[in-house]
Amino acid sequence: MKIYCNIKNETIEQIVVDAILDSPNPDLPIVINDSNEINETTNSIYIVQIYSLQEIITLEKNKQKWRKIKLVLLCDKESLVFETFSLGILYFIRIAHVEKDVKECIKIINGIDKKHKLTLSIGENKAQIIKENIEYIESMGHYLYIHYRDTEFRIRKSMKEMLAELASDTFIQIHKSFIVNTSYIIKFNSQNVILSNATLPIGRSYKQIFIQEIESYR
Repeated sequence: MKIYCNIKNETIEQIVVDAILDSPNPDLPIVINDSNEINETTNSIYIVQIYSLQEIITLEKNKQKWRKIKLVLLCDKESLVFETFSLGILYFIRIAHVEKDVKECIKIINGIDKKHKLTLSIGENKAQIIKENIEYIESMGHYLYIHYRDTEFRIRKSMKEMLAELASDTFIQIHKSFIVNTSYIIKFNSQNVILSNATLPIGRSYKQIFIQEIESYR
């Protein structure tokens, strides 16, 4: 998860960045003042300073394509709070109370970031991975094989347990042996789901639910 900051006031920008770096999760990547770099397909936070109703209207248009982006707004006009309800914002930071509000906002962001991470028990060791980087999960025997970027993790867990831990509509079980991350699907037909590095079968009993969910997701 990334944090994008588009804050025009340099002093306020520094307060926000310092709060992130001083938080229990200082490794969250920060992109400063470039909304054009926003990756619409990954879970991210966009912190933006607004001055007018017109800027809110522009955000509303962008929000339609930013399905996984959560907005945090900074403003010195509290009257604009009511105009932002349609945006479903994560937090509204008041400029007059910026230091206090930013700290509360960072607490919420850190809570969201934890939900996007998965802790794996691998032998006597534990590894923490980012859920959205999982391409698909394969069940073989008593083990699950998590296909993650250019590597693979083998853990002892059931598919039911894994789905409960993922707890995200981004992941869909398409077969008794496969869970797929819909973000990595290139195309699909009535028989298979095609990813960049694999073609996975769709189980007969999973087909109808898969098609319904993938269509509603897209």
